[in-house]
Order: sequence, then C-alpha cells, then structure tokens
Amino acid sequence: MKPFIPFVVVALIFSNIIAVQCLDVDLMLELCNIERKKAGVPPLSYNDDLGKVAQDHSKYMSQNDILTHDDPAGSLGTRFEKHGYSYSSAGENVAEGYDDEKSVMKGWMESPGHRANILKRSFKEAGFGKSGSYWTQDFGAGSGSGGKHSGKKVTDELSDTTDTTDKIVTKLSGKKNSKRRLEMTY
Repeated sequence: MKPFIPFVVVALIFSNIIAVQCLDVDLMLELCNIERKKAGVPPLSYNDDLGKVAQDHSKYMSQNDILTHDDPAGSLGTRFEKHGYSYSSAGENVAEGYDDEKSVMKGWMESPGHRANILKRSFKEAGFGKSGSYWTQDFGAGSGSGGKHSGKKVTDELSDTTDTTDKIVTKLSGKKNSKRRLEMTY
C-alpha cells in the first residue's frame, strides 16, 4: 500500500503543474471580443495556425526566461510564414508574470500599444499561447489555412526593459521591476 501513496502525491503535484500552465483559449477570445464589442469593432475568430505561432513563442520565452518579440525563428512575420499563415496585417502582444487570462488581459488593456492591437479593426483572427508565466497573443488578417478553433485548451509540458515598459509596469504594479512585465508591441 505504501508505493501507492507516493504515486498519488506525484500525480497530484503533476496535475497542479499542468493546471497552472493551461490556457483557456475560449476565455481569451471571449475577453478580446468583449473589448472589441465595447469599441464597436467586429469580433476576432480564433485561428489554429496563429495559436501554434503564439504557443511556440511563449514556450521559447519561458525556456529562455526572456520577454521578447523575436526568437531564433525570426521576427513575427517570419514565424507566421513558418507556420503557414499568409497575412496582410500582423501584430503581437506578449507579457510575463500574470496569473490568469483576466489579469493579463487587464494589463494589456491598460497599455495603449497592447490595447491598440486588441482593438485594431484590420485584425480578423487571433491565436494565443502560454508557457509558464509567459503569455502571447498573435493577431492577423490573412488567408491562413487554420481559420478554425479546435476547441481545445492549450497546455505546455513544461526583459527586454525599456523606459516605456518601466512606465507601464510601474503603472500596473506600482513598482519598477515587478514580476509582471509587458513587452511593447510594434
């Protein structure tokens, strides 16, 4: 009977780790579309290709403990193309240190650059990623092959600090060098 107890403890610990690293893409899409509706902007559709781009980027940031828009795969446009997403318009929001979808969305909406991406009328589709404490939203308008949402939650097995970012972090958290960070969009 004793070998069973450690197995249960390990299973409970593992299940908590997975739960912490789970992203509810339906909730994130709903939160984006609530904000877009308030602003009189048409809703976004979820795109699986953009979701893969966002998840891969979140995983890269988590593995390297860096908040950035670039990675070895290249810039946002290069990453879109690598995943087969053809686009006419593209944008990205990244963040680190937020506990859940609602808190990271609140942080993005309080930042003018991130808010602009969420509300940009030319963006028609979005994909989301989370790994550890790193979050990514990718937006596009294009002819990506995904265009559909699989209905699954995203799970993962497992600063670039400028004056502008410091001002936003200070505004959001009340202190510099907070665990909550946002990377400015471009």
